Amino acid sequence: MQKVVGVWNGGKKVSSTLGNGLKIDVTEDGPFSTDLVLAGLTSCATRTLTLIFSKMRVEVDSVELEVLAERQKKEPPAIRVTIC
Repeated sequence: MQKVVGVWNGGKKVSSTLGNGLKIDVTEDGPFSTDLVLAGLTSCATRTLTLIFSKMRVEVDSVELEVLAERQKKEPPAIRVTIC
């Protein structure tokens, strides 16, 4: 089971501690929560592609995946994700 603990102590900063002890601070200057969601999406999708290539015995030197997201202008904020 994975565990992430987020702590807000006022202001505009949330500190998240991952299961391996890595700490990520999300502030008004970034990285933004949506950046972290998109980073997780690209990491997962890219790793999945490399596993598929490996099973197909296709050799690749690198894989680059670009994800674009756009916030809706109305509340509540949401994102639209396009995988390129």
